[in-house]
Amino acid sequence: MTARVPARRLALNVARVLLGAAALSGLAPACFSGAGGTNPPQQSFYFPVGLVVSSGGNILYAVNSDFDLQWNGGTLQSYDLFLLRHDVAELINANVTGLAPTGIPFIPPAQWAPGCRSNPQLFWNGSRVPPGQSCSPPVDSTKYIGRSVIIGAFATDLQLSKDGRRLFSPVRGDTTLTWADVPQDDRDRIPANDTSLAAGGTMQWSSAGAALFDIYCGVGADSRCDSNHRAGQSLTVDNTRMAMLPGEPFAMAQTEDGTAIAITHQTGGNTSLLLTGLAADSGVVQALGSDADAGADAAIDAAPNASEGGVPTTTSDAGRADPSMQFVLTGMPLGGDGIAAVPHDPYAPIKPCESLNDQAPCVRPAFLLTTRSAAELDLLRYYDDFGSSLHRPFLVKEAAYALAANAGGTDSRGIVIDPTPRLACQVRCSRSATCLPADLTACAQLPARVFFASRTPPSLVLGEIGQPSASGDGTYDPDRLVIRGNVPLSFGPSKVYLAPIVDRTGKYALRVFIVCFDSAQIFVYDPDAAVIENVISVGPGPFAMAFDPFDLKDVAGHAEVEADSRYDPSLNAGSGPEHHYLKRYRFGYVASFTQSFVQVLDLDDSIHLDDSIPSGSSVFETVVFTLGKPTPPKGS
Repeated sequence: MTARVPARRLALNVARVLLGAAALSGLAPACFSGAGGTNPPQQSFYFPVGLVVSSGGNILYAVNSDFDLQWNGGTLQSYDLFLLRHDVAELINANVTGLAPTGIPFIPPAQWAPGCRSNPQLFWNGSRVPPGQSCSPPVDSTKYIGRSVIIGAFATDLQLSKDGRRLFSPVRGDTTLTWADVPQDDRDRIPANDTSLAAGGTMQWSSAGAALFDIYCGVGADSRCDSNHRAGQSLTVDNTRMAMLPGEPFAMAQTEDGTAIAITHQTGGNTSLLLTGLAADSGVVQALGSDADAGADAAIDAAPNASEGGVPTTTSDAGRADPSMQFVLTGMPLGGDGIAAVPHDPYAPIKPCESLNDQAPCVRPAFLLTTRSAAELDLLRYYDDFGSSLHRPFLVKEAAYALAANAGGTDSRGIVIDPTPRLACQVRCSRSATCLPADLTACAQLPARVFFASRTPPSLVLGEIGQPSASGDGTYDPDRLVIRGNVPLSFGPSKVYLAPIVDRTGKYALRVFIVCFDSAQIFVYDPDAAVIENVISVGPGPFAMAFDPFDLKDVAGHAEVEADSRYDPSLNAGSGPEHHYLKRYRFGYVASFTQSFVQVLDLDDSIHLDDSIPSGSSVFETVVFTLGKPTPPKGS
């Protein structure tokens, strides 16, 4: 099949997009030659399906799927997030104060008007604020683009490696895990391109500064990532089984130590296993084993850093190699959709094997997997096979937990697992003068909370993993799952994210964000209060989210969120509501699959409005910026 398609097939694909569920159910044909045709637009979004923020918070990465096959591939892009956050703060300031924003490339230029928040909101179909109107008119995304490379069509997800230096994306069109190395940025430095912003100036690109936004995947003159960066369809030295990635790769999850990735498949009843190329003796694993109370996010911070903006290497870096295909677990339910790594606490009675060099007794890494065809959650166990002569890692389906909390129980989607109850207990203990090892062990046995989306009926299903053993002998089972209930949602829940807000006191507070594709809404669930806090109306077809970087231990301990002092002092000084906008953690980002743009959500509730600001001016948990011009699918 060529890159361009007949009008009849194109119309069918567009109809599937507009039905909403198509993008999540793999209905589009996954054949793609990647040869000939026209290159995709490299300066704009085109059916974005994955977002991730760099470890230093200066870069927003996006992957675009070319869902309607208008082009000869999708794209992997980097955007200047430092500059974008600055302009979002400028626009928020303008909307609150009525003072016109400067330097923001609107489409068209005169679309913003003062007082937009005091006027009645305009809605599409009576439900959501239309992008391009009210307080978040569309902004030209080309001002923020750093780098764009071409990959295969039908990407489905995007993740950053645990050391912050590698991107992974499952791609259905060429049936690969496409990967690229990226520089690691510094959260305390202003990117070279943006240094003038500190003095209130404008950004000027330079060859030195542009290196920070590069994407290294063997790109040639055609701007396309080379075959060496498409794992899963080639035989490598360490792929002794000669395994190949099956069709329709969809969701993925990394082990806690960052050494392996499990990938679901929408057809065939398979789950694949690949090695990430990050070695088990990296800083991530060392930190997990040496300081359990630090948690996985602090372990990431402990990983070795590359020089900011420098060209990263792979095989020459200590403990790094190319990703490789390893194993295919068959006999799984059809329609594998969501997958998450099970957190294992190093203070628990049964410790993670990766922190003990596989010395028994220990618990090996595990994943929880959701499916669309079976009323169950599957527990998969990962065996690294270290010490064997061939070193052949593999997966085993160890348990199937029946789902009876919902009427149907099938059609489960995205899933996240929340270890913050354990981390919060450890933080409290560490602040006490009487904290004993036994107390930390008790903290480690608190259940981790499980949240996953279901469509039968539309709901957020609640569970807990890590329980007293079902045998009743009083021992601890780190992977025992119990389903506790559900929370009703609107149509089309798909992906689920775990991230904080900034509460009224300026501290982190955990939330669960549920993306409802069909109803174009983001549900915000407070897991501690057990209530839906808000429902955010966004553009049509929301698919993926990303957030400013945060440390899960800080969230568990309700730490105060710092101001980001790198920006223009006028954005961070003063006493009025127009100030203190740029904290280290402030925004969430939502990709509209259907109309190819990204919206920014304000997640800071600590801006206290004074009497001079009209009521209803709060921007908390609303859309405050629209990056890219909304573009309906061709033929619609």
